[in-house]
Amino acid sequence: MIQMHMQQGLSQDARIIRQEVFVEEQGFHHGKGAERMGLTYWIPFFIVVLGNIGYHVVAKATPVSAPPFLALSVTYLVSFFLCAAAYVVTGPSLRQDLSASNWASAAWGL
Repeated sequence: MIQMHMQQGLSQDARIIRQEVFVEEQGFHHGKGAERMGLTYWIPFFIVVLGNIGYHVVAKATPVSAPPFLALSVTYLVSFFLCAAAYVVTGPSLRQDLSASNWASAAWGL
């Protein structure tokens, strides 16, 4: 409200210059706002969308007659092997890392 009263005393040119300075400070002038929305913005979006599409395609492909606990067990077994393979590639030492973990790691499975 106070800013409005202050702007009323300015000439039209001064108001335009003030608005351009504000817009430029915010980074939206001359397409700078579009530059902010680069790949770092869109990659997580596409991961979520593609993951959601993949989930629904696989869910529809799962037979209705499949026992739910067996299907879930197979899902977690595949996930276990993928995680174990990723650990073997990136982890330094299984013995060292197991000694550093505690009961909380197992509790996450509950």
